[in-house]
Amino acid sequence: MSIYFEFDVGSTGRRFRRAVEEDRKEVETILSDDSYYEKVFGKVDVGCLIEISTLSICMINENKDVIGFASFCDHPNVPGIDPSDWETWMRNMYQKYYLSRNTLFIHAMGCHNSVEEFFLAEAMMTVFNNDAYLQQIVLMPPPDCPREFIMKHPIFKKHNISRYCAKREDDKEHGYHYFYATNRQDICPKLRIRRAVEEDNGDIVNILDKNNQRLRDLYGNYYISEVIGRHPEMNRKIIVADLNDRVGGVMCLNSDIDYAKLQNTYELDPYHGLQKATPLEKEQTKRKNTLLRAFGYRNFKPEFLQIFCI
Repeated sequence: MSIYFEFDVGSTGRRFRRAVEEDRKEVETILSDDSYYEKVFGKVDVGCLIEISTLSICMINENKDVIGFASFCDHPNVPGIDPSDWETWMRNMYQKYYLSRNTLFIHAMGCHNSVEEFFLAEAMMTVFNNDAYLQQIVLMPPPDCPREFIMKHPIFKKHNISRYCAKREDDKEHGYHYFYATNRQDICPKLRIRRAVEEDNGDIVNILDKNNQRLRDLYGNYYISEVIGRHPEMNRKIIVADLNDRVGGVMCLNSDIDYAKLQNTYELDPYHGLQKATPLEKEQTKRKNTLLRAFGYRNFKPEFLQIFCI
């Protein structure tokens, strides 16, 4: 699983990145400050998790200091369970048909008290957004873990995180074995992309006003409706992202492009000015290449160009 995280801190002052060996001491300090984490995950080897886990991430603040840590693996943190055959155990114990290719288990996590309200929610959202194949994230606490320790993070109250108990007869009386699972749809809902209609004018205008209120001042309150209904011949199309019958995002597409202005503003020569080259232009470009003139087109190899440039 390859997931890239930016190291630059965003406008909110928080950003996730991959954990590295240099973060070990800071993470150990975070985990040792609160006995809650040891009761939920036991004693963990932070260095080992950073090295061999499927994904370990850190939340950093504006000073690039580590303020949160979470480690995910593709097998449950249950002693005695074969990491390569946990799917069979999961089906027999809980009757859940999870797969290792789309499921991650939380093996450790911790954060400062200042970010406790949103750390776990943002961590899950970050992982889901950066891995399209991931469908569920599972937290499997030990059987004797008090429920109030799990409910410490508000995400368990705000989102639809399910609690599943073991289906075996000897576990039904006490609910001894259980786990929590959150699905992608609960954290990152799937949007429906469609063409905008005139009834979407209000929602679209409100979204655009957050970035630029001048559009409403220039064109009025119904300029989106006019573009959609009164000018169907224009090469401009508006699409929206629909979530629960409400517009959550908007994009305006236009096939009329001022290539000359873009070429004067940006350096687009490597991309042929964003235009498709004609056979004549391709031939002219080929003849301008000094390497081709010196060594011949048939003897020219791309590997030579790379070596020559280096």
